Amino acid sequence: LLASLMTFGNLAFDREVNNLNDTNAIKVNVSVNGSKEYHLGYLPKRVADYIAPIFDKINSLKGQFIEVVGGCWGKPIRGCKVGIIL
Repeated sequence: LLASLMTFGNLAFDREVNNLNDTNAIKVNVSVNGSKEYHLGYLPKRVADYIAPIFDKINSLKGQFIEVVGGCWGKPIRGCKVGIIL
């Protein structure tokens, strides 16, 4: 899935105002070639704190996948960088 993001992935963002951990949480979802959406993760808190009030006013965000990050021998956890378009 992550390997296909660069060329074919579509990002969607959802505000989670009822998130118990962070009322500014912004969930990142991805679909590849029109497939069902998969939960990719969340924007970092410091980014979400800045973007959430803007998102609430315009009610949508667009984004683009930039690159896969992390993951190495013995540490398979990976993440990704995304660009946000306001």
